[in-house]
Amino acid sequence: MCNVPEHPCDEVFENPHSQAGNPTYLFLGGIGLIVFAIVGFVAAIGTRHGQMSLHLTSTFPTIIAVGLLARGFSLRNLPVCIVVGPDALEISTKRSTRRYAWSEIGSATTANVLNTNKSCLRITDTAGKTIIRVDESFPDYPRLVKRVQSYIDAKPDDTSYRILSRKAKRTGLVCFVLGCFLGTAAVFIALKSRDDARANALLPVKGVPGQGEIVRRFVAPNGVTKRIEYRVAGSKVKNVEVEPAFWDQLAHSKTVPVVYVPDEPDINRLESGAIEKKDFTDTPAGGYLVSSFGAVMALFVLGLSPLAWKGYDLAFDDKQRIWKLKRYGRVVWASKKEALDQA
Repeated sequence: MCNVPEHPCDEVFENPHSQAGNPTYLFLGGIGLIVFAIVGFVAAIGTRHGQMSLHLTSTFPTIIAVGLLARGFSLRNLPVCIVVGPDALEISTKRSTRRYAWSEIGSATTANVLNTNKSCLRITDTAGKTIIRVDESFPDYPRLVKRVQSYIDAKPDDTSYRILSRKAKRTGLVCFVLGCFLGTAAVFIALKSRDDARANALLPVKGVPGQGEIVRRFVAPNGVTKRIEYRVAGSKVKNVEVEPAFWDQLAHSKTVPVVYVPDEPDINRLESGAIEKKDFTDTPAGGYLVSSFGAVMALFVLGLSPLAWKGYDLAFDDKQRIWKLKRYGRVVWASKKEALDQA
């Protein structure tokens, strides 16, 4: 329970339940998805699953699990009571009660819980270190946010601005680096898809039979996939997956039959025995699609980086079903004027 307010202007925000939203179920769900992702990953590397199957059974469940666990920790760490007064902020948890003078508090801003659309209030000290995160499930959360931020805004110093500005610049830099990476990957995939499409067009027309030197015959690290590395004269070494029976036939062979383009020996394939990749993302069309998606994401993230540098953040409020533009955690624009007036 909260202590008796020391000042008549103190506002008490009490949480009758130390936890809310059943964090136990979130923890169980997150752990279950992580186990599912591990099993899916092991199954994928032990069999011939495509990239799409691998992501569906391992990557996506892991992303969802991280969001569930982050939300679970957010709910588990809810304070028991918060007293907001003109002189200090008092936070009571299950373990202790601490009182912070406003001069000790650096910033207070709202942000989404990791990998979720749920909001939390992050209160930091003057060094930018988190004092506490208050999940949106805390009773009277919107009014709590307004009251805390109003006292922060009333402080005569610029500590809050400096902390949030420093964090915004880090976020902007991360967005820029990520955008450059996505753009580079998109260009690389597009060029590879173009080369694959060209090779597929040239081999039936200009391809001639030949022999490739077997550089290495081995089993992939998953212990299942049979592979060989071979080289046509004048070309680079090529690594391909082959049928187990064909792999056995090459046990004592030094060469393997191939089809290649004499003018461009790098364009080649095994005459037989190679396992064709059936995953859509391994085809030129799939590569172009992935490249296009990556390019759109790169442009979006690069466009976002200068806004993030300046402290802006675009978020969707699933409760009010509107878009909100925030700067340093404060709403500066909303797709509905009524929501902006309430912010």
